[in-house]
Order: sequence, then structure tokens, then C-alpha cells
Amino acid sequence: MSEAAVTPELVGQWWSWVAGLPIARNPVTDPDGSRAGLDQPDGPVWLVAGTMSGEVHREWTMPAGRRLFLPVLCVVTVPWLFLGRSPDLGVTAASCSLNGRTQEMTPMLVRKLPVTAVAGNPFIDVEEREEKRVSTSGLWVLTEPLPPGEHDLEFAGSAGDEFELRVTCRIEAR
Repeated sequence: MSEAAVTPELVGQWWSWVAGLPIARNPVTDPDGSRAGLDQPDGPVWLVAGTMSGEVHREWTMPAGRRLFLPVLCVVTVPWLFLGRSPDLGVTAASCSLNGRTQEMTPMLVRKLPVTAVAGNPFIDVEEREEKRVSTSGLWVLTEPLPPGEHDLEFAGSAGDEFELRVTCRIEAR
């Protein structure tokens, strides 16, 4: 991969993206890809949502030349809940591929990460729009920029005996 890397700032941008939308419009609860472009930031990265659990297939169009950034698995909590301990994913399996090529997953734990959240988001409890400090742990992927054309993204993971997800995406980059 070229100079780009997974950073706490990118992780914070992703969490602010998903915590910045109420559950009815949230990309994590998107059944088909129609919410993939909601509130995407300007710049070189396109944020990709997983799912709360289960399997989902999504399709969307995005600008060519942008990198995909996503968690294969992740967890977030307010820091005081863990009383100094790290949130544990308990990963039993994880994979990510783009156009059939395995993508590198970067494990990252970030404490006291500033995240902007809105009321009604499915992750961080707030009364109105506000910034919270959270702890997050995850397996993150940052792809190379997508050239024009159709692309297939697949990622899956499990944690313990009770949590599994599988996300398949058909992406058209223009």
C-alpha cells in the first residue's frame, strides 16, 4: 500500500460518521446500499459501514480515486465503563477482500477518542448533538484508491459464539 495508513483520526472520522446519523438513516442499518453516500466526508477516503449483525448485500456508486475505509469488526464504549480495561472484540474470525484480493486488517485500540454523535444513533447515548470521548477497538481496512469501474468488496467476522456478520458490496466507481 502507498503512504496512507489507518490512524486514530480516521477511526474517529468513521465513528463520527455512523454516530452522526439517527438509526433510521444510519449506514450501518442500511439494507441495500442506498445510505452509503449519506454525509460522506470530502477527501480521499470513502467510509464503508458494516452491519449490527447478520448478512447484508449493498450496492452503490462513488467517486473513483478514493480509498475505502471500514471496520471488519469494531466496538465502542464510553471509557468509564471499562474502568481502565480495553474493550475486547473477542474475534474468532475476520476477513476482507476487494476484487478477490485479501486486504490487510489493522488492529487498533484508541482511548479517549473524540466522536461527535446525535440523538437516536445506535452506538453512543446522547441527548442532542454533542462530542463524547469514547474508547474503541477494531480491525480496520484502508484500501488503495478505486479506479473507475465495478468492484466487489466482501468482509466478514465473528466474535465469540454469538456474533457474526457478512457484508458483500458491489461498488461502481466513476
